[in-house]
Amino acid sequence: MQEVLDFSDYEEKVIPVKLKLNGSVGSYKLREASGAAVRKYKNARLEACVYEDGRLASVKPSSELDLLLVSLCLFDKDDELVPKEDIDNLPHPITAKLFEQAEEISGLKEEPQEPIKKLLVGALNRPDSPLPLNEFRSYLSGLPKAYEDLVEMVALTPEEEAKNLSDGTTDGSE
Repeated sequence: MQEVLDFSDYEEKVIPVKLKLNGSVGSYKLREASGAAVRKYKNARLEACVYEDGRLASVKPSSELDLLLVSLCLFDKDDELVPKEDIDNLPHPITAKLFEQAEEISGLKEEPQEPIKKLLVGALNRPDSPLPLNEFRSYLSGLPKAYEDLVEMVALTPEEEAKNLSDGTTDGSE
C-alpha cells in the first residue's frame, strides 16, 4: 500500500523583511514561491538560453531573473505583491540578498554537481563549441554573487590548474 502524502500541516516559509521603499520604512514578507511563480521563473530562465542547431549557443544576461523572482515572492502588509517597478528601484545589495533568500526558501537554489560540471566543461572545450570555455568563464565572472555556485562549477580544480600549467594551456582545453 502506498504511503499518503500529507501536507495538511505544511507551513509556508516566510521571512519578515523591513526595508525602505518609496521613501518610507515598512514591514514586508518574503514568501516561498508558489507553483505558478516557480513556473514563471523557470520559463524566464529557459528563455535566457539561446540555442543554435539544437545546442546552447549563449546565455542572455539574467539580471532580470533576480528581480522577477523577488517580485513573485515579496509581499506588503496587505498581502499584495510589491510591484516590480518598486523592486527595480531598490539598491542592488538589497535585491541580491532578497533574491538569494527567495531562491533558498523556494527550493530553487541548485547545487552544482560534479557530473554536470564535467559535462559542461567537456561540451565547452569541444573544438566545435560555439562558446569557448574561457569566454564562458569570463561571462560568469561578471554575474551577481547569487551565481557564484555556477562560476565555481566551471572553475578549474587544483589538479586541472596544475595540468594546464604543465601543458601550457589556461582555459581547460587540451
